[in-house]
Amino acid sequence: MDIFQVKSTFLVGIIATSIASASVIYEIEKWSLFKQSIIHFIIMLFTVLPCLLFSGWYKLVSILDYLIVLGQFLLVGSFLWLIA
Repeated sequence: MDIFQVKSTFLVGIIATSIASASVIYEIEKWSLFKQSIIHFIIMLFTVLPCLLFSGWYKLVSILDYLIVLGQFLLVGSFLWLIA
């Protein structure tokens, strides 16, 4: 097993743990859906997005490359939020 596979497996574990842990936010009934969604988004922004950026899964040479990853992060997150 090479270092890239080890790193990828570790980062997938962090991403899965972050998503699973943050899902409890939606069980706080006294918070509005808007508040739950914003807090969940902030948690994903500070956990999942850095994992994506440091993973080596994307070519990150220019600012545009980083913006593309951010755009994909926002697009996928928005889609999943809409269908959930």
